[in-house]
Amino acid sequence: MPNFLRWLEFVRHVRARSVVGLWRVGVVLAVVGARPLAGQAPSGTLVVTVRREDSTLLRGAIVRADRIGATTDAAGLARLELPARLVTVTASHPGYVPRIFEITILPGLSQRFDLLLERETALTRRVYTGRTIDSTGGSSRQVLTLGSDDLDLAIQQHPADLTRLIPAEWGVRAQQQAGALDGTQLRLDGLRGQYTGILVDGLPLLGQQPGAFGPLHLGSFEFSQAELLPGAAAALYGPAAASGVINLISRRPERDQARLGINQSSEKGGDVMFWGGRRQSATLSGSLTASLHQQRLVDSDDDGWGEFPRAVGFAIRPRVFVERPNGDALTGTVGFSSEERAGGYLSTNAATDLYREKRQAQQADGALTASKNLGSGSTLRFNLTTVIQSNTHTFEDVRERDRRSTIATDIAVSRPMGDALVVLGIGYWRYALRERDLPGFDYTASVPGAFAEVSVAVSPTVRAVVAGRCDAHNIHGLQCVPRLDLRYRSAGGTSISAYGGLSYTSPTPLIDEVETLGLSGIIPVGLKSERVGSAGIVVDHQGRHWDVRVAGGYDRVGLPLRLTPIAGDTMRLRLINVTEPTRVVSASVAVGYRAGGVSLRSFYRFQDATEGVPGATGRRESDLTPKHQIGGSVNWRAPGGAGTELRFEAIYVGRQSLADNPFRPRAPAYPLASALVSQRSGRARIYLSAENVFDRKLRAYEPVVLTVPAAAGRRTTSPWIPVRGREISLGALVDW
Repeated sequence: MPNFLRWLEFVRHVRARSVVGLWRVGVVLAVVGARPLAGQAPSGTLVVTVRREDSTLLRGAIVRADRIGATTDAAGLARLELPARLVTVTASHPGYVPRIFEITILPGLSQRFDLLLERETALTRRVYTGRTIDSTGGSSRQVLTLGSDDLDLAIQQHPADLTRLIPAEWGVRAQQQAGALDGTQLRLDGLRGQYTGILVDGLPLLGQQPGAFGPLHLGSFEFSQAELLPGAAAALYGPAAASGVINLISRRPERDQARLGINQSSEKGGDVMFWGGRRQSATLSGSLTASLHQQRLVDSDDDGWGEFPRAVGFAIRPRVFVERPNGDALTGTVGFSSEERAGGYLSTNAATDLYREKRQAQQADGALTASKNLGSGSTLRFNLTTVIQSNTHTFEDVRERDRRSTIATDIAVSRPMGDALVVLGIGYWRYALRERDLPGFDYTASVPGAFAEVSVAVSPTVRAVVAGRCDAHNIHGLQCVPRLDLRYRSAGGTSISAYGGLSYTSPTPLIDEVETLGLSGIIPVGLKSERVGSAGIVVDHQGRHWDVRVAGGYDRVGLPLRLTPIAGDTMRLRLINVTEPTRVVSASVAVGYRAGGVSLRSFYRFQDATEGVPGATGRRESDLTPKHQIGGSVNWRAPGGAGTELRFEAIYVGRQSLADNPFRPRAPAYPLASALVSQRSGRARIYLSAENVFDRKLRAYEPVVLTVPAAAGRRTTSPWIPVRGREISLGALVDW
């Protein structure tokens, strides 16, 4: 009892002191409240009027100074209450070049500022690839970009997929794989397609490894821009970017708008595509993309083999965009696609061995990107992507079913420190393969990692970006990769960029050839990770009418994965790491001229690629890699807004080595060409396009199908020239 009384007295004492303390705090707050302006920083009002280039008022533009922001109303006005000091203000709107200005806010006064926002063009286009930008709002790296005008041409020439999107002058080659289903890899700088990363808004929406059919599942209809970053990029994007990245930027609605595209080809193929966007408010917008593609099985040269495989597919993808005036933003998307392909001999063929292939594929995915303005120029960013793919590939009577999954997430903080911008973050990747019929190829990769990036101004004209990433791979151990970029930009429109870096790959059995040969004829073995190194320099000059780009690069792949025959076994192949590295030396020059409605471009590209002989000693030329390519294009638009457009593009592909071709060890040179005639009428644009105008195809040089199946059941050689011949398409784009 005495102890209880002492405890009760202690509680009463504490409560009494607490009441006295709270009373004192209340008195202090009352005194402070009685002096309303004494402790507050002085502020002023800034009224910004935003107009388009034609001086019409622009509604829905976001005007922001650090974490304080507002959107322009119907009168083009945005009103901000800002602290009385020197502030940096940014005005932005989808489809327009952001404007940045500084102004000193005077206490107790209202100040006005009028500005014009220009439409994005080839010279003012914003770059999204990478994490940092320099103080002028441009990219700190050399990134090649295609804008909406270029994508409109791609839609009219080849709307169904990405295989014709990236120009050859950038070093990208669409390489069709062996097989009956038209699988195609995008090879960059002479390296195999398995090293090229394909991202959507910086996220792996095609999975960790797109494979030979990934580029066939996306068209250019839903994108406003395409970007290419050369060189080893694992330090920036992790396991999805061993050497070079193609990043596709989704179209954002500038207003309530929609586009419908229809297309019919001479080879019994058709496409229907829709994109619609709605701006619910100045801060909330959304879009919906839907497409339907079909292609009949067509034998265009009457040899019984279908050069155009049958394909039926559809896809749907809604997106939502939130961008608040204080700098906070969120983007979310979900998507679903399904496709069925069938190819091989036509059923009317009289041959006894009517080889056929069939592939069914479904994909569901989702992605979320969020950013939070932390003030003082600091930003917190979060990304999450999940992809699930289900495939059934039937090779005559052999069925292979698999399920592929990818989860990628990261969180990063960027903060300015003087003239430098520092990014620190952590990430996690998980990708897996589950083979229902061949479980010996199953794998699960779990890859937590950390990354950092520093962009710093070395001088007023030179900026350096240093990036690094370390991943703790559950199979291949610790992998640390760096990347360095240096960029000089003069006021006269000349830039010199140099880059160098290392990457690694998480080797999987799904290399270029295996995607189309299947796994049933492959023996699984323990594989080591490949090491990719690259370095390059780019000199770029942009003038009023001329632009010139000169580039050189070197790429090296250590322990490359290749297929090799097995002694005494003519029907199976082993997948091994080749001891000798693959080396590619490249150089290119591209020149463009534009004046009025005329645009001319020409380029020359040289590539010297060598590799080790799989399963043997010595070196050889890399197969399917032309040493010389030269090409050009002519584009004409009628003056006065008549809406007529003509385009002709041609490329001469030089000789190339062939590794598994029984008909010839070396392929001859050949030309390819495409043409487009387009006419706008009201809201619609009607077009007539032709691919492979000269009708150059494999059947004119050698048989498409092997007389006797080769190792792993290969029925065709790897095509060194298009299997498809000339194709003419008639279509329309309608905007409203």
